Amino acid sequence: MNSKIRIIQMFATVFIIFVAAIQWLVILERVWALIWEWYKFYGYDNDGGITVGVGTQVLFYLLSSGFALAGLILSSKSSDDPSFQKKLNRFSVIALLSGMILWTLILISPFVTFR
Repeated sequence: MNSKIRIIQMFATVFIIFVAAIQWLVILERVWALIWEWYKFYGYDNDGGITVGVGTQVLFYLLSSGFALAGLILSSKSSDDPSFQKKLNRFSVIALLSGMILWTLILISPFVTFR
């Protein structure tokens, strides 16, 4: 394979892993905010919760899906090559998809309101 293509694929792999890490940081921050709001307002009428924007959530899902698809494409490019890069791409896809599933479960909980 051409060395320039390999370099581009490696940068794409690192970028997708970076995106997955940022996604998890945002999800964990929102979970922490949800727990804090619930703790702070426990016993009141609405028991606390977080407010999220609908447009932001659509953008979150579109970007997460796009990066997961890019990682999946990169991991399937060399199907016979069990390289470290391929494993990293698969890990990033799993991280992105599991983050989306966790965030979906949080969004359908009664502790989240949409604006």
